[in-house]
Amino acid sequence: MKEDLRVAKTKKAIEEAFLELARTKGYENVHIVDIAKAAMVNRNTIYLHYGSKEGIVQEIVERDFMTRISGFTDPNKPLPKIKSRKDIHALFEAIFSIVNDNIEIYRTILLEPRLSGYMANNTKRITAFILKEMEDIPKNKIILGFITAGVYDVLSKWIIYATGTLEENVNYLTDLTMSNIRKCSYKH
Repeated sequence: MKEDLRVAKTKKAIEEAFLELARTKGYENVHIVDIAKAAMVNRNTIYLHYGSKEGIVQEIVERDFMTRISGFTDPNKPLPKIKSRKDIHALFEAIFSIVNDNIEIYRTILLEPRLSGYMANNTKRITAFILKEMEDIPKNKIILGFITAGVYDVLSKWIIYATGTLEENVNYLTDLTMSNIRKCSYKH
């Protein structure tokens, strides 16, 4: 079902106001009243659509990250088997590019203790997204667990401490992943 245009515009105004306030004041200093005033809506409208400030963050992340990572491939075709360096590099590049487009919200998520579970939940969703097209065997689960834990750690350090460029991090992760996949001789 398509969302009402007025609702979409209202939600966009709320999310943009929230992001701007979070950037300028810091997440902990932003209150629903501030968001309502900046978005020119009643605060009850925010509660109706999101429930809380954390709900705004959750919706932004859900829509932004998961929608875009799902669009990594044609939704009518299955996810290609991720076998080659090129495939892995493209996946890492997509993940880092998505985060880079809204890096401030991801920084807020990582630094705000009340939001720390959102990145971990996205990591689990990415793992499930990739695993659905892989053979369900212990070896694949171990390899995928290793990869997603590494991606999460490198992303976190990149977002918080600005370690390396997007391209450098993608290349490092790709090289490490390929090296470890080649060395893996786990038999089930």
